[in-house]
Amino acid sequence: MSPSYRAANPEGTRRWVELEHVSRPPGPPASAQPLKNRITFSMLETVAVPTLLLTGDADMYAPPPVLKMFAARIKRAESVVVPEAGHSTYWEQPDVFNRAVLNFMRKH
Repeated sequence: MSPSYRAANPEGTRRWVELEHVSRPPGPPASAQPLKNRITFSMLETVAVPTLLLTGDADMYAPPPVLKMFAARIKRAESVVVPEAGHSTYWEQPDVFNRAVLNFMRKH
């Protein structure tokens, strides 16, 4: 969640945190699962389908500079950086997120 969303929408933040906790199994956190597919730049260069890369400008997991590096290696990539959003862009800015996805789908 972006800092601006947390400040402007404490109820939405509380609900998101609540849902996040409910979605996790009880007990100690499970150890990280190994990745099935390692993402490499050379693998990204083989992607041949239109690809939408979407992130928030305050996303700490997939920040805009990382998105830009990925987009540069995917031939048919389109990227969208949503202002005032973190990693949960779909939650923080649902109208912007949905519009970007629907526009991309209409084009392809």
